[in-house]
Amino acid sequence: MRKSIVFIFTIVLLINIVSPSFGDISLDLSGQTPSLAALRSAFIPGWGQAYNDQPKKAWITFWIFAVATGGTIYFNSEATKKYDEYKSKGLVNDDDYDKYKADVKTSEIFLAVAIVFYVFAIVDAYFMFDKYPSKLTAFNVNYNAQEDGIYLKYNYRI
Repeated sequence: MRKSIVFIFTIVLLINIVSPSFGDISLDLSGQTPSLAALRSAFIPGWGQAYNDQPKKAWITFWIFAVATGGTIYFNSEATKKYDEYKSKGLVNDDDYDKYKADVKTSEIFLAVAIVFYVFAIVDAYFMFDKYPSKLTAFNVNYNAQEDGIYLKYNYRI
């Protein structure tokens, strides 16, 4: 996990150093289309449901995804600790190995739930778009390499 974060950070840093004139990047999410609802849920599971004016489903989807992701990270970390304890003892048949295997299995279950709800959020936001007319919203993300920053703008009108 830590290696992934360092890798992504390094790539972003290299892009900014190597190509400071990369230009402006703009992502306009102010339209009203099923694809934008799905894209919102791809960014944050549940956001597409909120965009489709389904707040209860949005919160449920978000929290199930968040808890499943947190459970995956926690049990994976615990499994790593238990495996290190097992290796440090040097015993072949030890209870720490069984605890390690149990934590790995639990982590895999949480990961499967997180993936299922991530995909569900995207697919549901796309197909439920027409059934729940949403209020006008505008969310724009702009990146300007010349000014060295990311700007967020959000408008909501009832």
